[in-house]
Amino acid sequence: MTQVGTLSGSLVEICDFLFDKMIDNKANLGLADVYFGDQDRLPTTPVVCVEPGTKRNILRQAAGARMLDIVYDLTILVYHSFITSPQENRRGADQLAEAVEAVVHSDRQLGGRVIHGYCSEVQSGYTTKSGSLVRANKISYTATSQFLLPS
Repeated sequence: MTQVGTLSGSLVEICDFLFDKMIDNKANLGLADVYFGDQDRLPTTPVVCVEPGTKRNILRQAAGARMLDIVYDLTILVYHSFITSPQENRRGADQLAEAVEAVVHSDRQLGGRVIHGYCSEVQSGYTTKSGSLVRANKISYTATSQFLLPS
């Protein structure tokens, strides 16, 4: 595939960029760690996991060119803390998710890799890791890009 400008046609590249962005902001966000992909066990919290999702290629043929419109959907999982006090844990988890969302929104084009990207949904809840309840937020991220297929 031939890139259009510096736009990316790789889900892994998009996830790597967001992973690196979380690493760069690890101290500012107060994160203990950042992972590529969800984890079965959490040795500590708070952590962020950048989880690859789907890449949809939509063929757009115009004037003989074979252009792909690409839509990426991925998830940023925010694990705040093991549940000790439901009220305090809930507020802290939601505040951390909003801070992560703000960091992601600080670069809507991911350094020129996408035309536009944004957090489309933030879900607040909890999950079980290693038999313990953990406050968690699921941030859905959507971005669009383009690629020109060879003729």
